[in-house]
Amino acid sequence: SKFMNESLYKLPRILKDMLDHLLIQVNYDKRLTSLRTVGFLHSGLASTLIELDRPTTYISRVKRHRTIKISKNVSQFGPTMLPALMAAWTC
Repeated sequence: SKFMNESLYKLPRILKDMLDHLLIQVNYDKRLTSLRTVGFLHSGLASTLIELDRPTTYISRVKRHRTIKISKNVSQFGPTMLPALMAAWTC
């Protein structure tokens, strides 16, 4: 499905390309292990945070955080929207 293609292939590849570009900008110096790229995968009312970093020179690590679902019910919209906003703000 489209969600699987986006979450398992396309977004991690784009995040890796972005990280590679950042590392070229800093000349692969000591900041190598402290840089990371972050992406959000949105599907309907669900949002997943995907993070890519490089703990060593030749290894890229993808970390998927839990999926945050926003309620369709108007009375529950506020309490479920706040975690989604906080995930974007604190990433």
